[in-house]
Amino acid sequence: MRSPCSVRTGRRRYREPDEKREKQIQRQRKESAETGTDGRKQRQETEKQVVSLCVTVLRKGNAMTGSRIRQAKAEDAARIAEIEIFNYRLNFYPIFQDDQYYFKELSVPETVKKYQDDREWTNRTFVYDDGVVKGFIRVNGKEAEKLFVEPVLQGNSIGAKLLQFAVDEKGVDFLWALEKNQRAISFYERHGFHATQEKKFEADTAEYLVRLER
Repeated sequence: MRSPCSVRTGRRRYREPDEKREKQIQRQRKESAETGTDGRKQRQETEKQVVSLCVTVLRKGNAMTGSRIRQAKAEDAARIAEIEIFNYRLNFYPIFQDDQYYFKELSVPETVKKYQDDREWTNRTFVYDDGVVKGFIRVNGKEAEKLFVEPVLQGNSIGAKLLQFAVDEKGVDFLWALEKNQRAISFYERHGFHATQEKKFEADTAEYLVRLER
């Protein structure tokens, strides 16, 4: 028969491991909670780094897009003339109906010669070039004189990028558009310009030009 002392000692002996085990469990739970908090912090930090990386990549992409716009060179003249002539025929011939001008006088060689007669034309002309010149904008002070994009490539934001470049980099804040060319006017209005009450005649015609400003 076990003595009372041995029984008490036995109970005490078995109870002590239980207390240690409970403390150990509590300590593990605390460590687990702390580890969980640290884990969440680490995940949040990783997510921030990923977001930062994505922003950097997007900025680089935008910078690459911006770099596609450059100042025109003399060797761009024929390509720019093609774009201008195609747009003149597409947008203005239906209004003026002048066969002599649009299909005889208006030609690439004559347009190139006109460019070359203006020594400053390359300084005032900027092209969208991603391997091929697809559009151009010509500025004169704060005026956007011409903005044309290859007709089959319109709708790809090329014109919008050229116009924004002129606004941001060259301070362009006004332009003139043919009153009957509502498609062009709508485009400019979508990009921050508004029509004013100021009008003038297109040279040697009875058609009005409307002034648009930012």
